[in-house]
Amino acid sequence: VLLVKRPPHGLWGGLWELPRRACIVGETPEDCSARAAREIVGVSVAVQQLAAKVKHSVMHYAITLLGFDTTIVRGTPSAVDCTEFRWVQDKEFDGLALSAPQRQMLEAVRNRGKV
Repeated sequence: VLLVKRPPHGLWGGLWELPRRACIVGETPEDCSARAAREIVGVSVAVQQLAAKVKHSVMHYAITLLGFDTTIVRGTPSAVDCTEFRWVQDKEFDGLALSAPQRQMLEAVRNRGKV
């Protein structure tokens, strides 16, 4: 699984996460997932099936994270809009600093046996 480290400022600054973006008006979650890969690590991906869905609340915000299985079809990951990135195996999740919703997402993916 490819994880990225957020910039040190802002909410969840410096924590590891799956590449993510908020959907813009009229954008499908699948298109948003592909955009996140392009903008954050500079790769083009083929978005496949929904891997996991996680609902979480932060203060007065309700967050729904949708994680998709993807395959890199063009490019090599680089730190475009993150401080660093790394490929991790299932066993490595527990040792990383992750936000609660990202940990829930990785657990959901882990539990379906795809990691």
